[in-house]
Amino acid sequence: MKHLNIAEIDTTILNEFQNRDLTQLIKINEEFNKFYPSQVFLAYSDNAPLNCIEYTYIGATYKGLNFWVRYSEHKKQYTINCDELQKFKNVTYYTRKEIEKNFKEPQNIGVLNLKKIISWFEYYLAIYTELEKADQINADNKNAFLDSIKHLPVKWNFDKKGGEIEKNGIVYEFSIHETHISQSVKLSYKVPNTLEAFFKLADNKYL
Repeated sequence: MKHLNIAEIDTTILNEFQNRDLTQLIKINEEFNKFYPSQVFLAYSDNAPLNCIEYTYIGATYKGLNFWVRYSEHKKQYTINCDELQKFKNVTYYTRKEIEKNFKEPQNIGVLNLKKIISWFEYYLAIYTELEKADQINADNKNAFLDSIKHLPVKWNFDKKGGEIEKNGIVYEFSIHETHISQSVKLSYKVPNTLEAFFKLADNKYL
């Protein structure tokens, strides 16, 4: 996906509906810009022509994080979102929800001012910081686990997110998830249903 700000394209190549929506977005951006710097962006699929817009949005940056700004004509209020909260690979939606419980969401923005805008930026920044910590802890744990099995005869699953090791009829299985590693051990002896086989198993002599 490529993102261009409005100054980088020729709006005359857009159709009537695209220009209408873009004009409305520009007005919203002008209002927001009175209090905090922002730009109108157009998003395209890779290699798509400039008249094939996927979506448009207002973008702002605060302390290195990128934010989206929206305005609901129906609710008469502005909404600020931080899509960068979705980028972490070692946490889940539930991780984020648990972290969000520790922070009070700011009041909705009906009338713009800098204090309200910054309060939303700081809210998401606090959540992002905690997600970043959790993501790193989970990543370190998974890397340590992978390092511990790198010289073992692992039979990996096709997706490389799990596998097993079998030795002397005992199978160790593991599966790597976003936030943890599940593990289990089970017997996998294939022996006759005989008394002799039973005693060998019981005495740990069946190889």
